[in-house]
Amino acid sequence: MKSIDHHYAKVAYQCVMQQSEATGSEAESYGRLCHKFPSMVMLNGLRLTATYFYSNHKEDPAYLRYLEDMGQALNFAEWNNIPDAEYRHLSRNALQASIWFKRYAEAILHVNAEQISLYKEGAQK
Repeated sequence: MKSIDHHYAKVAYQCVMQQSEATGSEAESYGRLCHKFPSMVMLNGLRLTATYFYSNHKEDPAYLRYLEDMGQALNFAEWNNIPDAEYRHLSRNALQASIWFKRYAEAILHVNAEQISLYKEGAQK
């Protein structure tokens, strides 16, 4: 029997590999989101983080792509209406899955933590 971490690792690997075939800026943007997501969930909660990602998908499609990929890992698709009963469990699982996305972003997309800022580009420059 495979563990839940094995499932998260497998899905994250497949998703990050798909992004590695995209253009350089798309892959880099996706890699940045892999780093931002866990800290944003810890600071703001899963609902606000998912809402933020969804609201920014028109500017950068990587936001929506990341939500779709995370939903695939969690077997969860409806980010706009997370039931209260599932919220805490889903948040914990999202953080657990996001570790794999972050690891693969570092290894495959070559995005490291020193290149990441929680603020939009240019806001702190």
